[in-house]
Amino acid sequence: MKHDHLRHPPIAWTVGPSDEPTFSEQMTRIEIEIEDQAGGEYVVVSQCTTEHGEQRIALGAEEWPAIRSAIDAAVAECRDFRGQS
Repeated sequence: MKHDHLRHPPIAWTVGPSDEPTFSEQMTRIEIEIEDQAGGEYVVVSQCTTEHGEQRIALGAEEWPAIRSAIDAAVAECRDFRGQS
């Protein structure tokens, strides 16, 4: 089978401090990826720590606006964030 139109979508990202290497123990590594297990695509946010192991949350595109709104409201209430843009 010939593949004339191959694609390479970005499906995973790692977020952390710019001055730390990926393998640093000082770095909090949060992975964001798109998963599709034949039931539709989900954005999965995961973090693995020595203390708690892997923690994951899967979000469907249709629920993201409400979740983002709630997260934005919670962050705005954090004392360290107030007054920052």
